[in-house]
Amino acid sequence: MKKSTDQFRRVTAVVLAVVLPASGPRSALGQVIGTELTAAVNLDASDAWVSGELFIADGIDEARCVMVVVDWGLGAGLYHNQELRQTVGSVGCGLLLLRMRFIRTRTANAGQIVRDAALGGSEGLGILAEDFARAFGRPELATAPFLFWGHSAAGTFGLTYAGLHPDRTIAFVRHNSHLRDLPVDMGVLTGIPGLMIVGEDDQVAGTEDARGLWAAGRADQAPWAIAVQPGAPHNSARHLVEANALLLPWVAAVVELRLGSGDSGLRPVSVARGWIAGEGAREPMPAGLYSGAPHQASWLPDEATARGWQRVTGN
Repeated sequence: MKKSTDQFRRVTAVVLAVVLPASGPRSALGQVIGTELTAAVNLDASDAWVSGELFIADGIDEARCVMVVVDWGLGAGLYHNQELRQTVGSVGCGLLLLRMRFIRTRTANAGQIVRDAALGGSEGLGILAEDFARAFGRPELATAPFLFWGHSAAGTFGLTYAGLHPDRTIAFVRHNSHLRDLPVDMGVLTGIPGLMIVGEDDQVAGTEDARGLWAAGRADQAPWAIAVQPGAPHNSARHLVEANALLLPWVAAVVELRLGSGDSGLRPVSVARGWIAGEGAREPMPAGLYSGAPHQASWLPDEATARGWQRVTGN
């Protein structure tokens, strides 16, 4: 008799480390203080293994959300970035490094599982959230909304998750990413803030795919921005850190924009507010004052992100 999926599923969670604070004082090493847990789950029906390391900074009484960094390409480097931990902690959210692979075919089509949340990642992420809620003694984690970041192939994970769970998706960030013809419901995605960071000299993902997706979304009034980093290749730790000038204020702004101070779910985004930034010589300005065609320019949530966009793009 065939065994049920639950009989194959094993979930574990243990305290990994107490590390050094996302807000407030820092150690001499500049690390942030908080607690980190790890958990893993096997999903036999989808042949998927999903695990995660969740960091929550000291001083967060109740986590408002979780930023999910997919562990692919430059993902691990971003997860351990102390500036990101400080920013995420300052808005009261946790930071999760999400790992995925197929169980029986670990190397074949390895990149596909991080491209499509329907291949086990969505289900596994939900189980991890529930397990972390129990392990941390923080019931809010079981249903907390997510903000996604992915590099290269993993940039599409957040989009496909949003297609399955739009009410739990705060926003998504695609760093030097491409679609590879995966089906994406634009009608769902255009209501969700998105940031596309693109390497000008990316010989792997290129720039056309990101530009095409961004343009299609902006034509439908999506609250999306694209930032092309001059001279940036596909895999560059230096350019990843430099992109923080835009990424960090953007993450903080969209969390506040989408969550606010209430418990009534994610708030919709109005593109009539915020800032508009276009490539070229035009200065970013509030949406209400922009005299050009806004659907041909990037939408940003506030002035801080608009200035960060200028720094990253060199405009």
